[in-house]
Amino acid sequence: QPRMYFGYAVIGVSCLAFFVEMQVAGWKFAPLKQNPTIGPGHDVLVKVGAKDTFKIADNGEAWRIFTPTVLHAGFVHLIFNMGFLYMVGQEMETTHGWKRFATIYILSGVVATLSSALFLPDLTMVGSSGAIFGLVGARWGDLIQNWDVLLRPWAELAAMSAMTLLNYGMGLLPFIDNFAHTGGLVMGFLTGLVLLPQRRLGRSGRPRPMTRKQAALSHAGAALALVLLVLGLTGLYSGADLRLLCPGCLELSCPSGLGWWDCSPCGRTGFQYTLYTNGTFFLTCPITERVLAGALGDGAAAEETGAGYFLSYCKENC
Repeated sequence: QPRMYFGYAVIGVSCLAFFVEMQVAGWKFAPLKQNPTIGPGHDVLVKVGAKDTFKIADNGEAWRIFTPTVLHAGFVHLIFNMGFLYMVGQEMETTHGWKRFATIYILSGVVATLSSALFLPDLTMVGSSGAIFGLVGARWGDLIQNWDVLLRPWAELAAMSAMTLLNYGMGLLPFIDNFAHTGGLVMGFLTGLVLLPQRRLGRSGRPRPMTRKQAALSHAGAALALVLLVLGLTGLYSGADLRLLCPGCLELSCPSGLGWWDCSPCGRTGFQYTLYTNGTFFLTCPITERVLAGALGDGAAAEETGAGYFLSYCKENC
């Protein structure tokens, strides 16, 4: 009887990683305004391996391309993802084997991180959501490749549509990224075309060769998956910033207009400032750590204004 092995390993490692996160945080949770998934703050997530575009590209911390897939923003995020992984992954791994399942999962997770780094370089991202979305994408590929073989293809189509929308809704939370979801979905779809075609049995009981349609889709999927991976790595290390193509990209991943939480790097990651009695101050921007100097002219008034003034200053100038 086929069983799920790789999926259980991912669940175990992810739970252990969250335990480590909370240990590093001293079992202190960030305010819900910053992290509504009930978890640690930004600094802890970065310390344990969250996606940080500048650390990957400029500091040579390439391991951060992989580590976000086992980290989670909070308890709610972890439970949701692990439950979803079990629901989607069990059938796929037991049907197609752990090697194909692991290949789709890992490649989707890598492309998810690259997609997030290119479209939202200032955004800290963690979570196996991108890799799990790759499994959803692979099931889309499976659906297209094997429509004639499936017993209830329309029911499968409805289920896949619901899963996709649900995950995009989850991507509106802080530290979770819909661009990572999209990158994982596309890579999973392409690798699913390659690895998941099912062949009908002939009269002899042996599998028939793939149909022309299946073979064409498989070859196209392999070529496009390779191109996607190469373009992602090239863009990351060449300093490409795709925000220029999509100025409002952040709103697709963390909409500030809702007012439920602060989506700006200044509000989510925190910042440091030093205020002197003569009204001058130095403020260190989050993520880039760029230091800004300014003057208020009245130190007493600045103290009364408090951190709210500097939060606004950070959002406007960092």
